[in-house]
Amino acid sequence: MNSKLKKFLSAGAFLLFFLCGLILLYHIFSWKDTSGDYFSSVNQMYSMKKNTVDVSFFGPSSYYTALNLAVFWEDCGIASFNAAVSGQDRNASTYFIKEMLKSQSPKIVMVSATYLIVDHYAVQGNLLRNTLSLRGSLNAIELVRELVPENGETSGDNGVKDYLLRWPILHSRYRELKREDFVSVRSNDNCLGYVYGDTANVIEQFGPDSFDRSAVTPISDDVRQWIDELASLGEQEGFQLLVVSVPMELGAQERASLNGCYAYLDEKGIPFLDMNYLLDEMDFQPSHDMTDGNHANTDGAIKISRYLAEYLSETFSLPDRREQRGYERYDACLRNYHHRLFVKNVLPYADSMRLSDYIDGTEGLIAAINLKPGIPESASAFAQLLLDDGVPGEELSRGGTWIVADGTVVCRPQPKQYGYAVNESEYLYVTPSGTPGFDSISVGKTDYFTPFVEGCCVITYDTVLEKIIDVRKLGEETDDVVADFN
Repeated sequence: MNSKLKKFLSAGAFLLFFLCGLILLYHIFSWKDTSGDYFSSVNQMYSMKKNTVDVSFFGPSSYYTALNLAVFWEDCGIASFNAAVSGQDRNASTYFIKEMLKSQSPKIVMVSATYLIVDHYAVQGNLLRNTLSLRGSLNAIELVRELVPENGETSGDNGVKDYLLRWPILHSRYRELKREDFVSVRSNDNCLGYVYGDTANVIEQFGPDSFDRSAVTPISDDVRQWIDELASLGEQEGFQLLVVSVPMELGAQERASLNGCYAYLDEKGIPFLDMNYLLDEMDFQPSHDMTDGNHANTDGAIKISRYLAEYLSETFSLPDRREQRGYERYDACLRNYHHRLFVKNVLPYADSMRLSDYIDGTEGLIAAINLKPGIPESASAFAQLLLDDGVPGEELSRGGTWIVADGTVVCRPQPKQYGYAVNESEYLYVTPSGTPGFDSISVGKTDYFTPFVEGCCVITYDTVLEKIIDVRKLGEETDDVVADFN
């Protein structure tokens, strides 16, 4: 091989490694959503099967906390998608709608009434989420060119070119980076854009301004133009524009501006709903169903979504897709919903007997059942579960850790480390200590050292939610044995 060829190959290899290094650094240092929710409705939008969305929702965070897609599917078979992004204003929504129309043909495009009164980003993080979320496209370029100059105070030290290149816009939580920052999170993806929220309530009722119909501020030219543009786009693309305000606290100026916008929508024949006037009909209680003045919690979202599902189905004669092929993503969304409700509403109140029944009969649950020698009364239900699945009583009495998946024993005590795959990349591992029943159990990077647990221990992992949902310590070590399992 001559020297010139060697130099050429060496230079090529160096350039390749250099580029790979730059790509890796960019992947690490480039901006990431600082909310820490590991949730991107935009990524999910791109992953949806073509032409499977009949109803799409566009709005700020008040939309992605209020519209639960599983409810629309379970109640009426509506195939919907929630494309809301934190803080999104009407200017960004136009480009997000156009981007969705590349792969979907929705019959209804529902936009937040908040768009009628907000067109600026007060928080830089929200501007970043909206300008950097779309894939590279003409829509993404036009979005940046429109939003960044208009929101100069919140664009930081970066100009339009930096937003277009998506560099050197950096995030600030390098120490907190997790696997979820680099890969898709299935348990979130299956929510189809909805974000579950169960934080404490901080309001009792909405103030009187939230319901005042008397004051009216005439619609602005900018808002009128935006409405006309979306209505025209709907005529071209074959969708019906619908404007909906989900329940929220409104000030006097906000309410007056909405009243003026509603008058124009009525004049144009564009349907709209203000759900502040439907609270009684939905049995909606702000003190119970909201996390704050703008965001519904999980319970509130169920009520809002049930009402809207029936309204959409009846008003626009939407098809029921539940028995049709190609909509399996929505079935996964529904399973996710039921598992989340189980963790929220059922599991915290389940005693040992009920938990053993759930482990035995619920699809998607994996449990590591650790029994010390001399089984205490509190663990007898789990011992009985193992007995019923064919584990000999003599084996139980010696103690150890058994792994049960979907009600079936899949791993029994062994002298060396053993485990079971809980998802595509993680295992539930049991590391024996040499003393029966005194094992260490780990899932992913989380360790549970049962030698320091008084009595027995049951760790339950949910394969649908991809996380540990219950760690239960059972009784104390005593010589009392409830049943003779020999």
